[in-house]
Order: sequence, then C-alpha cells, then structure tokens
Amino acid sequence: MPSIPTSAPAASTASDKPLSRNSTESKWRAFWRLVTRFDSSKLSFAIGFRNALGVALPMATGIMLSKPLGGLATGSGALCVAYADNHDPYRQRAVRLILRTIFVSLAVMIGGLSARNGVIAVAVAAAAAFAAGMAAAIGETASDTGIISVVLIVIYAAQPLTLSRELEAAGLAFLGGLIIVGLSLLFWPVQKFQPERRALAELFQELARRAELPVDPREAPPASAQSSSAQQALENLRYVSGIQNERYRSLLTQAERLRLAVFTLKRLRTRLEREQIPADQLRLLTDFLHKTSTVLDAVAQILLRENSVQPTAAVLAELEATAQQWRSANASLGKSFLSATRKDALFQMEAIGGQLRASVELASNATSQGNMEFERRESRQPWRLRLEGIRAQLRANFTLSSVVFRHALRVAICVAVGDALGRTMDWHRAYWIPMTTVLVLRPDFASTFSRGILRIAGTIIGLIVSTALLYFLPHSLMMQVALIGIFVLLLRWIGPANYGLFVIFVTAVIVLMISFTGVSPSQAIWARGLDTLLGGAIALIGYAVWPTWERRSAAVRLADMLVAYRNYFDAVSQFYLSPKPMDSVEREQRRLQARRARSNFEALVERLSAEPATPPEELECLRGILASSHRFVHAIMALEAGSPVRLSSNALQTFEKFAGDVREILDALVSILRKEKPAPRRWPDLREDYRLFTASADGSFARDSLPAIEADRIVNSLNTLKEQILGWRS
Repeated sequence: MPSIPTSAPAASTASDKPLSRNSTESKWRAFWRLVTRFDSSKLSFAIGFRNALGVALPMATGIMLSKPLGGLATGSGALCVAYADNHDPYRQRAVRLILRTIFVSLAVMIGGLSARNGVIAVAVAAAAAFAAGMAAAIGETASDTGIISVVLIVIYAAQPLTLSRELEAAGLAFLGGLIIVGLSLLFWPVQKFQPERRALAELFQELARRAELPVDPREAPPASAQSSSAQQALENLRYVSGIQNERYRSLLTQAERLRLAVFTLKRLRTRLEREQIPADQLRLLTDFLHKTSTVLDAVAQILLRENSVQPTAAVLAELEATAQQWRSANASLGKSFLSATRKDALFQMEAIGGQLRASVELASNATSQGNMEFERRESRQPWRLRLEGIRAQLRANFTLSSVVFRHALRVAICVAVGDALGRTMDWHRAYWIPMTTVLVLRPDFASTFSRGILRIAGTIIGLIVSTALLYFLPHSLMMQVALIGIFVLLLRWIGPANYGLFVIFVTAVIVLMISFTGVSPSQAIWARGLDTLLGGAIALIGYAVWPTWERRSAAVRLADMLVAYRNYFDAVSQFYLSPKPMDSVEREQRRLQARRARSNFEALVERLSAEPATPPEELECLRGILASSHRFVHAIMALEAGSPVRLSSNALQTFEKFAGDVREILDALVSILRKEKPAPRRWPDLREDYRLFTASADGSFARDSLPAIEADRIVNSLNTLKEQILGWRS
C-alpha cells in the first residue's frame, strides 16, 4: 500500500547564474539534511499499535472464516485510512478519518469501473492526479487524501472485476476504514480532551523552558510552534459549548498573554542590565523569571498528570513577594532616568503573577468538576461559508501563474505517461509505475528529489528484507499476518520520523500483502524494484523538464507575511489610538495569522537553501530579511504586552502619524513585492516621526517607557527591512 508524503508550499523559477563549487557543496549539504532528517517528535507507539491492530485483525479474521482475500481487502482499506490517524482532537480526527474512509471506498469503485477500458483508465488516473495536485491549495489533509485516492484508482484499474466484486471490494475497504476509525476514537468518551490537554501542556512546557533563556532578536518569537499547535488543537472547541471547553480556551488565552508578558519582561531585563542597575535589583528579575518558569512547568504537569502540584501555591506567594520587593526598591525613583522602564517591568511582573494564578486555577479546575463560567463563546462557522472559502481558493489557483496549478498539470501528465507506459509494455503489476510517480512528485524541488532518492533506496532495502523473511520463516498465512502487523507498527510508529524508513516498512508490508494472495515473493521483488525505478525516473524527469522553483513564490510569501504583520500592528496600535480597542479575540486571530504567514516564509527559505538554482547571495539576503522581520514583530508583541497608556492629545497626534507611516511603508513594500506599484519616490521618515513622538513625552508617558522603546525598535527594524527588500528586488 502507498505512503502519503507531506504537502509542501510550492514555488518557482530558476536562475541561470552558475554556482561556485563551495555554494554547490553547501546546497548538497542542505539537501542531505532534508534526506537524513529524523524528526523524533513524530514518534508515536500508540498510533502504531492501534493501526497495526486495525490492519492485522480483519486479515486474521478472514483466515479464520476461510476468506483470506476478503480479509486482505479489508486490511488494505484499513491501512489506507490509517495514514490519516494522529493525535489531533477527537472531533477533528473523526471528521478526517470518516472522510478518508469515504474517499478510499469511492476510489476503489472508480478504479474498478475504469478498468474495462485502458484509455478510459489512463484518463481517469490523470484526472484524479490533477485533482490531487489542486487539492494542495486547500491544505495538507486534502492533498494527502487526493494522493491516496489516485494510488487506489491506479491499483484497482489494473484488475477488471465484475460489478458485484467491485461493490464488495469498495464495501470491504469501507469496513476496514471504519475499524481504524473505531480504534482511533475508542477512548473519546473517557479521554475527551486528552489531545487538547497535551497541546496546552507542551505550550506551557516550552514557555517554562524559554522563560530563563535570553531573548535573541534574530529568532522567531519564543514558543511560536507550540502556540500554533495549541491553537490548532483547540480549534474544534469553537464548535461546541460547555464549561470544560471554555476552560481550555481560557487556558490558551492565558498562555498567549504569558508568552507576551514574559517575553517583554526579559527584554526589559536586558535593557536594565545594559544600564548597569544595582546587582541586587537585577537578581530580583532573574529570580522572578526562575519562579515563573517553575509555575509554568507546574501548570504543564497538572495538564499532563491531571492532578495539582502542591508547591505551586508557595511559589506563587514568592512571586508576589518578589514583585513587592521590586516595587519597594523602585518606589522613590520619581522621574529619574529609566524610571519608566522599571515601572514597565513592575507592570509585567504583576501581570505575570495574575496570569499564573489564573492558569493554575484553570488547569486545576479542568481536572475535575467546577462551577467557573466564562463569557467568551464563539459560534460555529456555517458549512456554506467554509465551502465558499474552499471554492475561492481553488478558483484563485486555477491559472498557469499558480504553482499549485502547474504542479497539478505536471503530476497529471506524469501519471498518465507512467500508466500508459505500463499498459503498453504489459508489465506484471505495472500500476507500481504511476503509483510511485504520484508519491514522489511534490510541488518543490527539495521534497521531490529527496523523496525520489529515499523511495528508490527504501524500496530496494524493503524488498530485500521482506523477501528474506518470507524465505526463512515458516510459510503460513498467520505468520504473514503477524509480520504485516509488525511492519505496520513500525511504519506508523517510526516511519513518520523519516521518509526513507517509512518506505522500507511500507515496501515490506506491500510485498507481504501480495504474497498473501499466493504471488511468489521473487516475482514481487523484481517487478516492484523495476517499476519503482521507472516511476521514480518519470517523476524526476518530469520535474526537471518543467521545474517550479521556490524563488518566484518568495516575493509572494514575503508579501503575505508583511500584510499579516500590518494587520497585527493595526490591532495593537489601537491600544493607543482608539478609545475602543479591537476585540481581544480578533487581535488574537491577527497574531495567529501573522505567525502562520511567518512560518510559511521560514519554511520557504529552508527549502530554498536546498535548491541548486538559488544564488548564495540571494539566500543570505532572504535570511537577513527574515531576521529583520523577527525584530519588527518582537517590537509589536512587546507593545501588545505593555501596560495600556492613555496618550495626551499631542502625543496621540504624533503617534497616529507614526503608526500611519508604518502602515504606508508596509503597504508600499507589499505593492513592490507583488509588482503592483513601483517604489515611491519619497518614503515616510520614520525616524523623524519617532523624534516628534518622543519629543511629545509628558505625563502620559516617558521617553524611556515601553511605547518609546519599542517604537524605536520598529523604526530600526522596518528601515532595515525596507532597504533589504529594495536591494533584493533590484
């Protein structure tokens, strides 16, 4: 059965500039890192065990009922659905697995119906491949479902069946999928919120780890990945009401507020350290951050173990005492230099204390029944609007200028060529050719070629291992079922961490399943090996003939990130400009959108480093742009976390001019990147805006307060970003 590669954002055009030997070697090192990467965070024995049980159980039942081929069809359907199983929240997981089960059974039916005519079969496979390629515009789940559907269509199109047999095969595949659904959701009633708890715990653990580490302005904001994962895990809680649901969403809100407050306090500590404040006062901040880390970790343990941690109350009391010591030590500073910075530090310390108390209470109450009610509730988005969004995404990508559309055409053509070639040559089990092609082809260079190499190498190793096992071990169907169960366990437990290992295990499973039908392993090994080599070659040649490099989409991804940053900055600046600031839910959504856009651009730069057509100086330029963008968003986050300041009319006017010019520069950069407008002849003078803003300092704020400090950082980072982007585009 097939493997399902991870979807990747795509991209674009090549450069004719030759690369030096050193730059070529560095790109091969980057490419080799992609090939050999082992992501231990994707290991899950629980998923591997329940998937192995879901595949082996129907096969063993089929043997006991003297219907081994029926058991094989059911186990094959279970395996195809098992690829979609993970630790997502149960409701989200249930929807995905049921949809995968439906698509698997439909693919079996469509493939069987098209098997009677070779030309129709090739056309259907090509159309399905095009649809799978376009599904990348919707998301990874849709793309993976499309790929597995293509694989099943080409497999069942290679063996004509009667209508009754086709219905039976589709029904058995559907039954196998339902078995996986049942095993995956088995503990839903008793562990209803376990995935959400785990995601929140990982976020609090990362916050605890980062609380004592220094801030690096060149890096992305801390705990970004864990925060995004928690946001995604709790997404389904919008669709249901209830006290427990609101507690978990409130915990996420507190974690986000803590993330901002701790981040800001660390930056303030760095500034005060540079100004050489007394060592005993600096130790107060260090001790406060250490205790904060302790409580954050305690919250994580409450969520993981579902019991309260006793020392938490004592540490919270110590935190409050430390904040009081800081207040006393800085009570008589008046308007002396850096007094505003010390005041901002006190505000963050008191905010952190309150947020930690709320987090401990929420986490503790989430482990048992409680009476806490929350005001914030979100309504479920109508299905009509969600479908409209999907249709809009597909329509926007239905053009040759879209990387997704070009990828869909490329994969459709290559699958058609592979399928037609196999039918023309009348090779044994030639469906492996188009199957390998659709599994290898990805929208970007790095994924396509790394998967091509790993699939060919992994297939050869898997063939040798499985054939040797069949040769030396006793020949019985139950022994083969046991081996299939073991390899499915390895496939779903260890395979996700590295694609090469994944291919080895999935190859062994396929050879064992084929031998289950009575086909000689020696026939399977040669047919599988030759067809895999040919299918991989078609995919790699197809990509080489019509490549899509990441460089063309780099400007688009960067523009998307700047738009998200502009929207986030607008939400934060309303703190100071509007008597009615933006709703906190909307502001959180904008922060999340900015994080997603940044993650997309970071992933693009990483893939770009492995492309041979990328000049090293351009790669360095993009990395510099990324570093400057990190400093810019750090400043916005600090402004959001700062104490609310009501500016005087004079300061309000100057800050409004400053905020408007920030937006104007971001809009101009977006227009340049999207090739909508040329660079303006005159750019707003942010440095002058900043000078006027700080000159308006009065009783509402001081020149060294958080708004002034972060406004200075915004000026520096955005001016640098502007010069870097203009230099890159020229």
